[in-house]
Amino acid sequence: MSADKTGKFGKLQGILKSAMHSLSEYCTEHLPREERQNARKIFPGRLPHERFIDRDIFHAWLYFRHKITFPAGDETADGSSPSSVGRRYLTGPGTRADARQKALILKACETPFRFFTVLHTEGESCQIVDTWTGGILNIAGGQMRISRSHEVLFGQALTFDDVSLFTHRPVAIPLDPRNEEQIAGFLRNMHRLANSVAMLEQAQDRENQKIILENQLFMLARQYLSGHGSDKAGQFTPAAGLELIFEAGEGRLPDVNDAGAWFSGHVTLKSGNDQLLAQCDSLSSAIRFIHALRGMPLRLAGVRIAG
Repeated sequence: MSADKTGKFGKLQGILKSAMHSLSEYCTEHLPREERQNARKIFPGRLPHERFIDRDIFHAWLYFRHKITFPAGDETADGSSPSSVGRRYLTGPGTRADARQKALILKACETPFRFFTVLHTEGESCQIVDTWTGGILNIAGGQMRISRSHEVLFGQALTFDDVSLFTHRPVAIPLDPRNEEQIAGFLRNMHRLANSVAMLEQAQDRENQKIILENQLFMLARQYLSGHGSDKAGQFTPAAGLELIFEAGEGRLPDVNDAGAWFSGHVTLKSGNDQLLAQCDSLSSAIRFIHALRGMPLRLAGVRIAG
């Protein structure tokens, strides 16, 4: 990452830290204790035995994604529909946020939590694949703990002013590279996500559908993390290649040459007998390819781990 972007990342981290502090104070002043307690109870990332996926993630969700009906007597309440803490803070009287902080908070309020895979790391920086959009984000600084290539992460990452960052430290999802059933299950979930995103793009009530899908991803992350500490690192190594087996969901196999062209050198395609075989050099490549197939009438029938 260039020195210019590294400097911009540091400034953006400072803006985010200031925003999180302001939103914490705002919650303390304007949210009744009962509302804060209720948010903890309904947080989709809540684990058994009163634990959270991560407390930093909980606060990012509370400030940016959780919708609250503010009490009628509160000076920020205007009788409108439920709103996130971040949006209410920006529209209420006395906000001290400057233009950049306002824009960053609004961006976070619009950005769902989702899964990512790490393409590669370099020093304190890393490149990650967004499983929701299929895009690649470059993350600088010490946000990532110690991430490894092809590790799976869960969290909220956004791009602002041409710089990407998490609103918190992401959580690593523990996957066993030797457990073919577990890897296959995870990739099937990513295939469902890709198709759900394709349907979301056509939905009229897009914002509500986005929240429903986001909650489903929280619950999926919770399933993988139940019984594990939130600091347990993912286990997937870059040496393991994958073969994905797709079958036509309706009629003939669709033409996927355009999708495959994006992954020259990373994905090899073979087709025949109403099956499409995609040999992927890594978990990250498999997820990127799955996202490129979103909306196509294909069923992920099987997954094999190479070697």
